[in-house]
Amino acid sequence: MGDLPSFSVLDAPDGALAAPTYINAVKLAANAAETVTKPEGATIVIFKPKFEDTIFYVRWDGSAAAEPGGDVSDGSSSEPNPYVRAIPGIETFSIVSPQADAIIMMLFYSEGESRELTS
Repeated sequence: MGDLPSFSVLDAPDGALAAPTYINAVKLAANAAETVTKPEGATIVIFKPKFEDTIFYVRWDGSAAAEPGGDVSDGSSSEPNPYVRAIPGIETFSIVSPQADAIIMMLFYSEGESRELTS
């Protein structure tokens, strides 16, 4: 495993991120939630499904993630397909997909600052 990189935006025309060095992946069975423990010091996660049409849900409060089967009107639904999330104070989260063999990569970063691009 690599060290946890800072979430640094390079001073480049496209505002590129520093390359990740800490990437985890989960391969999910259909409708079987998995608990993910973030690496120590991680404050940001970027989710990248293997395929763009992959559907997945994340629950941040310690409860198991689930695909909603109908109306959820009390604020407790799982979040669909998050992309970048700040996760300070969160140690674990739950992830699930209704699709069999869905692979989700998670790129973890610690907070950083903008820095100049060097050659």
